[in-house]
Amino acid sequence: MRSLWTLTVFLGGLWIASLLYGELLAFWIPRNFQFSHANSFWQKFASTKLPPGERPLRIVLIADPQLTDRTSYGMDPRSLLLKIIQFYSDIYMRRAFRSSVLGLEPDEILFLGDYFDGGPYLADDEWEESWKRFEHIFDQTQRGLKSRKKIPTYYLCGNHDLGYHEVFSQKPQIAQRYQKKFGETDFIHNIGSLDFVFVNSQALDGSRADPFTNASWSFVEKVASSDRAARPMVLMTHIPLFRPDNTPCGSDRASEVINQMFLHSDCNSTHLLFHRYQNYLTDGTSQKLLNLTKPVMVFSGHDHDQCKTVHATPEGFYPEYTVGTFSWQQGNIYPSFMMLSVPRSSSAMTDTIISERLCFLPAQDFNYAWYGVLFVISVLALFFWPSQGIDLWQSFRSLYDALKAGSEGVKAKDEDAEWEMLWDAEGGMHLVKKSLPQTSVSSSQGSERRGNVIQRATAKSKASTVPDEVTDTDTSSNLSPSSRNRFRRRLVQMVGPLTVLATVNFSLYMMLVMKDWT
Repeated sequence: MRSLWTLTVFLGGLWIASLLYGELLAFWIPRNFQFSHANSFWQKFASTKLPPGERPLRIVLIADPQLTDRTSYGMDPRSLLLKIIQFYSDIYMRRAFRSSVLGLEPDEILFLGDYFDGGPYLADDEWEESWKRFEHIFDQTQRGLKSRKKIPTYYLCGNHDLGYHEVFSQKPQIAQRYQKKFGETDFIHNIGSLDFVFVNSQALDGSRADPFTNASWSFVEKVASSDRAARPMVLMTHIPLFRPDNTPCGSDRASEVINQMFLHSDCNSTHLLFHRYQNYLTDGTSQKLLNLTKPVMVFSGHDHDQCKTVHATPEGFYPEYTVGTFSWQQGNIYPSFMMLSVPRSSSAMTDTIISERLCFLPAQDFNYAWYGVLFVISVLALFFWPSQGIDLWQSFRSLYDALKAGSEGVKAKDEDAEWEMLWDAEGGMHLVKKSLPQTSVSSSQGSERRGNVIQRATAKSKASTVPDEVTDTDTSSNLSPSSRNRFRRRLVQMVGPLTVLATVNFSLYMMLVMKDWT
């Protein structure tokens, strides 16, 4: 029994280490690792691209948090399972934002769209509830420190926020409630020496007769014809620009490359063809956007996976970075965000006026999978662990002796054989192992020999006179009760250690959860 408690202590330590890593350190390690690399990344940018003493602006890009709601899995909004899924989705992003993102001390944070999974299709009260969850997840206040300066944050709209132009054109209240919380859908924001152009890409593929489509294109054309056109621009579009099928996305991508696709559904109430989904903007729209803005770089989301590509036009080449989702429940097991370095003044303008770095977050699927494996290991180990324990040193010693005896046995076999060299017709030499001839064994006690078998007369005589006795014993009736008793005894012995493990680790887990949730 003492040995079983020793095993319990070992398993408890393993559980504690696993929980501390999965619920705490996994979010600190990316921050510290990326922070050290970010400092060298930003310092390298400052030393090679900026005037002496000038620090670049640090920007963080976050894409597609897409908060889980009733539309995600078609569940009843009162479902307990849905509440559990929402909780684990939210706490992951809250930990990632507070530990990994804010730990990098960015100067500004830019979101690339898709904040609520069912944004356009949620009732007003559901939408308000999602907004409160969003505020809680991306809360910048630090517990106990009210004077912490809030980092400026700007939001790009996505298709899960407004829908496509057919949707918010029919229901303008969708755009109104979005603008009330997140701001305008088309705007330009200056960061250092660059102008970041935020465009409502969901409206761009519509007809110019549509007021939202016309407003978005008018905004882009106005920017292109203004004095700002002389300044370098960065294009921010939720939907990526068009790319040919099977265009490579680089080594950072986790899933297969997706190609252009349009999904439509017929609205029975108005008999209109509602445009529901597209992977990229059309080729014509993409070319027009690039020709008007001539961006030094393009950033997009929507795809939920990382992608780096270059668009070639008669005007030049334009790199585009698609940032992966920030959530672990949106089809990408490697969530991420992106860091940017931007010069503060135009005096620092060089060929490379903006630098980027992709930062990966913990793969939460693997953490939960390890918890499951560790649970199975714990139960099996406690059940099958010998009551007298295991002497590890003696076990290793026995294994060593067995291996040593085996090698000596092979050596003995080799001593009982001889090797003969044979030459084939092509002149090749072969070694053939042959057994040594066995010596004859004679006995002065009247033994009989048949081939290699020696049968003694006395043994034969006794064997012929003593009849064989066969006892039919039914062992199942004797072993079955013993096995059942042993099984029950094992279960009873497991209750104490399992209770201790569950109590200690559940308490630790709840402490870690509440620390990050409140």
